[in-house]
Amino acid sequence: MATAAETRGWKFSLGGIPVVLRPEFLIIPVVGAASGTLPEGVAWVAIVLVSVLWHELGHALAMKAFGYAPWIDLHAMGGATHWPQAARPTPTHRFLVTFAGPAAGLLLGVAVLAVRARVPEDAGELTRFAIAQLIWVNIGWSLINLLPVLPWDGGHVLDSGLELVTGAPRPRTVGVVGLVASVGVLAGAAWLESVLLGYFGVMGLVASWQRFQWKPGPGQGDVGRVVVDHLLAGRTAEAEALAAASIGGEADEARRTELVELMAWARLFRGDLPGARDAAKAHTRRSELLTRLLEAQSMEELVDRLAAAPMLPMQGHALLVSYWVIRGEHPRLVERCGQWTSAGAATPEVQRWAVQYAAERLFHAGAFEPALAVCTLGFERLKEPSLGFNAACCLARLGRVDEGLRMLTAAVEAGYSDVASLTTDEDLAALRTLPGFEGVVRRLRSAAGQ
Repeated sequence: MATAAETRGWKFSLGGIPVVLRPEFLIIPVVGAASGTLPEGVAWVAIVLVSVLWHELGHALAMKAFGYAPWIDLHAMGGATHWPQAARPTPTHRFLVTFAGPAAGLLLGVAVLAVRARVPEDAGELTRFAIAQLIWVNIGWSLINLLPVLPWDGGHVLDSGLELVTGAPRPRTVGVVGLVASVGVLAGAAWLESVLLGYFGVMGLVASWQRFQWKPGPGQGDVGRVVVDHLLAGRTAEAEALAAASIGGEADEARRTELVELMAWARLFRGDLPGARDAAKAHTRRSELLTRLLEAQSMEELVDRLAAAPMLPMQGHALLVSYWVIRGEHPRLVERCGQWTSAGAATPEVQRWAVQYAAERLFHAGAFEPALAVCTLGFERLKEPSLGFNAACCLARLGRVDEGLRMLTAAVEAGYSDVASLTTDEDLAALRTLPGFEGVVRRLRSAAGQ
């Protein structure tokens, strides 16, 4: 997935959220404005821009509330709010984040309705036009957007909602509902003689058919993804219970194998090597990696085998980090992070995730020096601004405030954009007394347009 920094267009920030406005975003609003007067056309373009941006901010602010760092892309077909790379949102997070966009639009539309009741009868024609269009765009479009059609928000709400309720994605159900709804949209487009609505209906048919045909690839199993989320969050008991309960009801051999392996990983996270071996032996098919790992006679030997493996899944990285932090083998973890950040060691997403996870575990264990070493490695090699910010937090906790301020400045220069963290994060309390701290905050606010 592209990042805001990699996407062409006019770039700015709102509340620490990067926004990219592509020139082609203006195609639809400008075409829609062609039939009116020039003042109405200008007003219409502004209304669409503000309303779409407000809608995407609804998604983005919900993402931030759950601890993610989103960015907004305003493109030819409207807008999209992107999860950060390597994010693994739960069905609950996906459902609430998706619904937050239309909810923001409806809220703005209702507010404009309230304002309209107080507008004098002799208000100018342009004012009445702007109010009417604000209501239509924010209430009308939001309600249409909630139809259960992919790729609209309503389709994604249905998709994540079914997964939330049933415990597993239901692509065929979502696809069927989307196909039926798309036919309804096309019928409405024919009745209204709306080319744009017809285009969206065709998009809905294509996206819904693709969802109907969707099959998970390796590591993308329905329940398997939830099990991995539990593992990476430290909820090993929930991970094992969910995997064990799902194995018997899974008809697909490959996905049943995946669940067996994940149950073995859950036991490994608890240090139960014999239990992990028993889980793997109960199934004849398993990955070469897990087969080799379960040949180990002790957790120490297992960790050595993991460390020697050229490529690991995320749960493998997490197990190494957890084991070395608990055992106090911080230098070994720092050395391993140096290997993880080397070119070609893993995909960029896995590299960032593994280093951030290691830094977080070390920091919360009070191992600020090793955490600083990991953050510095990641910041210098992966060019990840959040790791520069975390390095500044480590330096502040170590009492090296001047170095911390310099690192914080470097993180901001590299693209760190969360103003709220600078002013509220308690880990930076020691830096806020320095004369240069306010200058860093002003610089970031200026970059964010505040």
